Amino acid sequence: MKKSLIALAVLASTGAAMAQSSVALYGIIDVNLQSTKTTGGVRQNLLESGGVNGSRWGLKGEEDLGGGLKTVFKLESGFNVDTGAGSSAGLFNRSAYAGLAGSFGEVRFGNVRTAYDDVSITTDPLWDSLLAPAYSVWNQNYTATPGNSIYYVTPSFSGLTAAVSYALGENKSATQSAKGVAAFNVQYESGPIYASLGYQENKKYQNFTATELANASATMSKKDTLLNASYDFGVAKLQGSYSRNETIFDVKADQFQVGVDVPVGAALVLSTGYAYSKDKDDAAGAKRQGLGLGAKYSLSKRTFVYTGAVFAESKPQAGGDKTKSDIFTLGLNHAF
Repeated sequence: MKKSLIALAVLASTGAAMAQSSVALYGIIDVNLQSTKTTGGVRQNLLESGGVNGSRWGLKGEEDLGGGLKTVFKLESGFNVDTGAGSSAGLFNRSAYAGLAGSFGEVRFGNVRTAYDDVSITTDPLWDSLLAPAYSVWNQNYTATPGNSIYYVTPSFSGLTAAVSYALGENKSATQSAKGVAAFNVQYESGPIYASLGYQENKKYQNFTATELANASATMSKKDTLLNASYDFGVAKLQGSYSRNETIFDVKADQFQVGVDVPVGAALVLSTGYAYSKDKDDAAGAKRQGLGLGAKYSLSKRTFVYTGAVFAESKPQAGGDKTKSDIFTLGLNHAF
């Protein structure tokens, strides 16, 4: 009888412990048909992955440690629906971290998306899809997941939050300083109002090899500043962003994007956006602009279809031919 009671007590305590922990499998599958014309004038028809959201799967969970403290973790892998291959190197290329959360906020360690990336898409029109004209127009070369990162976000204070992240540079040598990545954001959200400020900087190399100089603009983002704002009137949501991008050779780009989302009934949303970018302190001094148009129709809480087009053009200020590109797409997005 005593053994039975002890066994029941053990089972009860185990069940209570399990009830305090949770693990969830989740993901997004996004696939779309595209007809696109590049700046070279070649039109291609493509089946692509990630028109609105990057396709992904992941595991996330937490354990209650008591006293308001809990452990948290997330493992997330990106993949391409059209080929089944990983979207980039590494099993958990999108996220892989463990951390602690409580009344103080949350701290994470691992392959964490930067604090700047948190706000990089919060006011993009056209649902931050490939139809958002900033993707065709803006200079955007920051590193979203540099790895080896420490991240902290505060709790919300009446709608105000702040976050900071730092990726340790682990490539120090006798001729090169470590290249860390520092970022922060401040966000405010209350009712229909949203505003945020984000900043990210990659620490500069102190010395360059010939190869590094040749590939610097392609491989090293330097400074990115982003200011976002939106207001939801109910019948329409206005969105706007301003960005300053500075490359390693101090070539700056001032750029902005504006847009509006208009719900039509319970399931349909129409959206449009315009983006502009101008290079400064550069001999070419290119100007770029783009216009996006799209529609999204929800088939359920977890599935929607979308369609639209984006048109972009670029012209050097110092002379030269104007180049144009466009994308037409029809896609399906399912979350699980």
